Amino acid sequence: MRTTVALLTALLWVLCLTPTAAADEDQFEAAAWLDDLLAPWGDLHGPGLVVAASRNGQLLVERSYGLANLEHRIPNTAATRFNAGSVTKVLTAYSLLQLERAGRLDLDDRLGSHLDDLPAELARVTLRQLLQHTAGVKDDWTLASLAGWETSDVRSHEQARRLIDRQDGLNFAAGSAFSYSNSGYILLADVIETVTGRPYADWVADEVLQPLGMDASILPTSPVQVVDGLATPYEMRRAGSRDPRQTHLVRGNVQSNVQGAGNLVTNVADLLRLGEHLLDAGFGESSVLERMQEQALLADGIPSGYGLGLQVGKLGDSLMLHHGGSLSGYRSHLLLLPETGLVVVVLGNVNNIRPAAVGTEIALRLLNPEPVAEAREPDNEAEPLRHAALAESARYRGRYLLESGRMLTVEAAEGRLYMQMGGSLQALLPESENRFVLAGEETPVRFEGGSNGRMARLVLELPEHRLEAKRIDPQPISGWDARQYSGRYYSAALDVHYELSVIDDRLVARRSRGDNLKFNAIGDDRFLEWEPGDLLLTFERNRRGRVQGFSLSANRARDIAFVRQ
Repeated sequence: MRTTVALLTALLWVLCLTPTAAADEDQFEAAAWLDDLLAPWGDLHGPGLVVAASRNGQLLVERSYGLANLEHRIPNTAATRFNAGSVTKVLTAYSLLQLERAGRLDLDDRLGSHLDDLPAELARVTLRQLLQHTAGVKDDWTLASLAGWETSDVRSHEQARRLIDRQDGLNFAAGSAFSYSNSGYILLADVIETVTGRPYADWVADEVLQPLGMDASILPTSPVQVVDGLATPYEMRRAGSRDPRQTHLVRGNVQSNVQGAGNLVTNVADLLRLGEHLLDAGFGESSVLERMQEQALLADGIPSGYGLGLQVGKLGDSLMLHHGGSLSGYRSHLLLLPETGLVVVVLGNVNNIRPAAVGTEIALRLLNPEPVAEAREPDNEAEPLRHAALAESARYRGRYLLESGRMLTVEAAEGRLYMQMGGSLQALLPESENRFVLAGEETPVRFEGGSNGRMARLVLELPEHRLEAKRIDPQPISGWDARQYSGRYYSAALDVHYELSVIDDRLVARRSRGDNLKFNAIGDDRFLEWEPGDLLLTFERNRRGRVQGFSLSANRARDIAFVRQ
């Protein structure tokens, strides 16, 4: 769906993006519309991004914006390298397809036939389920965070594997649902090592990167490895103000060398080469992309939307295959339109860039070279509605909990409502009373009222189904209720102790590593981490009604067991 300049601005607020001069005047003229599109970020003082696009192997646009390094004022260029994060999954999936074609494995092999000493449930999942994120494997990054690992901690591939192997269950029955999990691709990297007898990074470099001419791309095996021309990542963080848009910039930090799920360092030219190869390459009777768009049918009969290392969707009436990446302040996106031969690449070095929205807008503009639509201005009916939304913001503002345990937060500032989902802040554009559209996604959001005049729930009306989130409010902890929860608890799955106590009417979890976690009671022995609000703690009782432990659930890692000591 098309994103207008106004919506794109709301989604992609970046400190500054500075266009570099094109190699020749023809390319400059051809890309002038892109500079106009990204004009709000034409200052000279902040990080930015590099974008490129080709059609049928012919370069159409290649533009650079902002600084690769603020301290030394080094600009981004087409040669600048970025960590592409999860775009690495495209390489991992492609590598497995190559090995399957060579007869060295089958995607329907069980994981236990290639890797030893796995938990029983994990050993039974298939390579295909791991590729399609339907295996139910708990996500490594989420597990590490719950165990108290900081983003500044150096994490090795072996440490990640040990954490994954400690899990005694899956998020759900393998094949029944979709849940994005980095753990699956970490395990697949080890499968590649077992099958080939070589380190993942070496085999992929020799068998994929080198044959495709991706000479600027590497898979670092150390987080402190020096890489020529690598952009510095930056993160825009909340400043603690009540205004959700008040932020400040800090330098990011990449301390992980976990393989398979991420860690590809590359530039736009190399990712264009990868995309162009995927559009043209064949595997016997099928093309590579025919294989990579094979989706799982979930328990409810709905396609998962994710194939073998690529997301599957539509851009208008055209098939769109794509994948994004996020690591520290790095952001990336690779977008393919097979029917038109179009490849779009976005690489950035600040975390509030939304590269999928940028890539989609570029693709739409290249497919339809008409002037970009003017920003949508509120009409006479919408303008009063917008201000009414703010005046009555107390009706909407608050926290809403999805059945999955994920939190949605609605906030208000300067005549506009915003929805906070994890690290993403998006405007809610009013359409009618109690009905809004999520900016950039064009997803309808409907609020439903309660008996006290406040909204009791919100509903996200997605194309295939609806998601309902119920408003929650904190409840007091007092007297005996407070004492029954306090104590020391241990999780074998995370190998970590949590010391629980009640402080200022909150349940506080202290760990030997990491910040304290602070939970508010929401009823029925359930507590929610109020900021950022995506961690649900549920106490468990024995037959006598005494608390004997609790389970901890996040969006990508559910039911982590803790036992009272």
